Amino acid sequence: MVNQLNNNSKKVLYLTYDGLTDPVGQSQILPYIVGLEEKGYIFFIISFEKRNNFTKNRKNTFLKIQNKNIKWFRLKYHKNPPVLSTILDLALMLILSIFLAIRYKIKIIHTRSYVPSLIGLKLKEMLKVKFIFDMRGFWADERVDGKIWNMNNPLYKLIYFYFKYKEKKMLKKADVIITLTQVAKNYIIENYSQIKPDRINVIPCATDFNFFDPDKITEKQKEEFKKKYNIPTSKFILGYCGSTNQWYEFDKMFRFFQLLDEEIDSFLVLSVYGDISTIKNYLKKFNLNSNKVFYGTFTYEEMPMVISIINLAILFIKPGYSKNSPSPTKFSEFTAMNIPVVCNSIGDLEKHSQLIPNIYCVNDFSDESFKNIISKLKQNYFYREDKNDKTIRNMSRRIYDLNLAIEKYLHIYSNL
Repeated sequence: MVNQLNNNSKKVLYLTYDGLTDPVGQSQILPYIVGLEEKGYIFFIISFEKRNNFTKNRKNTFLKIQNKNIKWFRLKYHKNPPVLSTILDLALMLILSIFLAIRYKIKIIHTRSYVPSLIGLKLKEMLKVKFIFDMRGFWADERVDGKIWNMNNPLYKLIYFYFKYKEKKMLKKADVIITLTQVAKNYIIENYSQIKPDRINVIPCATDFNFFDPDKITEKQKEEFKKKYNIPTSKFILGYCGSTNQWYEFDKMFRFFQLLDEEIDSFLVLSVYGDISTIKNYLKKFNLNSNKVFYGTFTYEEMPMVISIINLAILFIKPGYSKNSPSPTKFSEFTAMNIPVVCNSIGDLEKHSQLIPNIYCVNDFSDESFKNIISKLKQNYFYREDKNDKTIRNMSRRIYDLNLAIEKYLHIYSNL
């Protein structure tokens, strides 16, 4: 550690089941922690690292925390056998958390999502520390909505009800609750009368607008990038960036591309991580070849370049109870790069679409809705007088700027 460790009120034990070298760790954990460390806080981080991501991103991650008051404890993520591997990981996290909290007299425990929050709750009960339940979304319901947990399986049904029981305890006992959306906060207030609204803070997924800055990328660099990956320069480019997991409506996104291509000669760029076979299956289903689609995996550092070549971003998430809570990371990155977005009405996106221009929200996935969006797009995008207008970026910055999120977290920490 760079500085002395005698200021107990400034120490934070940060628990995350995601790895710092995962995409979410690179975009939604490290930037916040580095920003708060610069405000005087000392961090002890426990994360679970996946082998491939750690090998690929560890150098950049170590550079970001070098010479900072950040101590990183890396544990190996276990995927198999299901359930038992998670119990093992939790046991390791609990033992290490207790040791660190006692050894360094840490008074603030900040847990990201539900699995680490089981440990945060235990530490709250054992050591009387301050517990920040950074719930993100309704995690157990996301597992059901995403068909990861089959409720016809007695084991997963039991696990679901266990987490819903623990969810109530975490909401009740946390000193601070953090949600991603106002919709989620409203739901908690309506369904948990004992929880005071001022304990719930809304902090959407933020973006570093200094890093995601379209003015830092030249037209020549864009041309060279397109040439490198055989992406046509003359076509309108629709882009998706993100995971290939079950929560995204790829069927609908590919259908939207089909209808768009009928109106405007288009090309689809997919920057994805996860199971690439998912994308290959959809390409076969929609009979698309390399003349129409490019897909690949890029690092966090490469994302501003990837997004910069897109004319329109697309982001369709499966509707459902749990989708009251998402704040898609890529939405804020797209808009930071001044890119129009077509999305569906989940979380606060519909409300934000009223504030940020050229955001097209659909309430259903019908061809009629898609054609209506495409018609608006042609009018608003192609016939804009000033193509260099930065209104999307400027308005988005008022909601999603990383510095705003850091200030909100700083306020929470200071009050604790």
